[in-house]
Amino acid sequence: MRPGMPAPEAQRTFTLGKRWRVAVRPENVVVRIAMTPEGAAARLREETQQIIMPRVQVFTAAQLAQPWGNSRPRLPCTGSGR
Repeated sequence: MRPGMPAPEAQRTFTLGKRWRVAVRPENVVVRIAMTPEGAAARLREETQQIIMPRVQVFTAAQLAQPWGNSRPRLPCTGSGR
């Protein structure tokens, strides 16, 4: 080869039977995450005791509008009794 002269080259094009992967856009990615407890939460176990819910008191607008002063109101209670 002489300086200043381009090197001879050959180009050939082939058809390949390969399917090329298309880049996946970030907004189309779905990642499944399985939660696993760590530390003290991993040592917890299922409770077999019954959960006792607190009583629910329902007040009407008329009951809430009454002035009570220093005494506590005696209002009807609805919900589960203890």
